[in-house]
Amino acid sequence: MPGVSPYERLLIESVLLSDRPTELEGGAGLFITPAGGDGKVVLDLAVLPAMRRNELDRVDLRVVFDDMSSLADVCQVLRTAEVVVADVSDLNPSVMFVVGLAHGLGRFPILLTRETAELPFNLRVLRGIEYANTKPGLFELRERLERVLRVFLLGARAPR
Repeated sequence: MPGVSPYERLLIESVLLSDRPTELEGGAGLFITPAGGDGKVVLDLAVLPAMRRNELDRVDLRVVFDDMSSLADVCQVLRTAEVVVADVSDLNPSVMFVVGLAHGLGRFPILLTRETAELPFNLRVLRGIEYANTKPGLFELRERLERVLRVFLLGARAPR
């Protein structure tokens, strides 16, 4: 790797060459949202019920990425979650970093946004669900996400 310092190489190798298992954990769902704000409401009213209706019962609320997180730990969670859903509504830098990291690891999160037109052009072309941040809007998001997850999991769980 020309141009990469030994320290950077060590960090890269700790992420990419980890000896941790990278098999998907059946039933594990990951929701990426900024800390604080409306994330907990979106999780409780829409994301969690939609995931549970699709047998994603290993869903919990925990901080996966913050200023104290190990990059290797973040990568491990991204690699092993059966489904990854990310709310990119606010274009939060931490959320955007984890979404980019997910793509770098070959994972393609289902994106949620309150305004598709506000997304960068390269995110607008990815699968996503637009929602209104109102109680009726969140119930509609729940129904739409439930259908998207059902289709996603049918394809992902199909025998090859």
